[in-house]
Amino acid sequence: MFIISVFGFLLLMNWCGRIMMPPTSPKPVETVSPSVESADVDDGLPRLKSYEELMTERSRRPESDPASFFLFVMMLTALLLMGYYAYKKGWLSTLFPQWVRFNIRLYYERKSGRLLLKLDVFNNTAESKTFMRPYLLFKKWGSGRSFVIKNDLFPLTLTPGTGHSMVIDVEQFWEKVPDLKGFNRVGASIDTSFGKSYRTWAYPRWFVVGKI
Repeated sequence: MFIISVFGFLLLMNWCGRIMMPPTSPKPVETVSPSVESADVDDGLPRLKSYEELMTERSRRPESDPASFFLFVMMLTALLLMGYYAYKKGWLSTLFPQWVRFNIRLYYERKSGRLLLKLDVFNNTAESKTFMRPYLLFKKWGSGRSFVIKNDLFPLTLTPGTGHSMVIDVEQFWEKVPDLKGFNRVGASIDTSFGKSYRTWAYPRWFVVGKI
């Protein structure tokens, strides 16, 4: 995927260079055409241009190419999508070894139809990191609620290049806590022993489609 992204970036730069370069002016075609001028150059009337002059001026005008612009937009969109996909998959973490990746994802389980949340934390730094119990966040406009996730594995120490994933049934929160009605935005946060906190948000509940 990294090689494809680099190739796409180089191809995009190549197309950008072609689009930004001024169009080459074709050599004027030598044709025999009589020049038409006004009968009296002193009468104040403008001189009529010959056919060769008109064709030369037209060839020098920059012409926009809608197809090239559309291709540029498509290539830029594809590059952004590849970058976003690589970020969500965590592939960019391997390129930047000082990152701590912490993200979540909502999805419906195919068998039970329940809405689940997958939480991932990955230590891609050069030192071991200790993570405290994560918090599950619910948000509605300006209001928010938080719940600590009780898990015997936390506090969790991750050595360099290791990570941890956990799956939470978030639908049970709406079932057991009536006050959460309307809190459709779900997020998570986690504190660390080195004084830094991480927070992330998933897509809104109504945006989740399909089952896994």
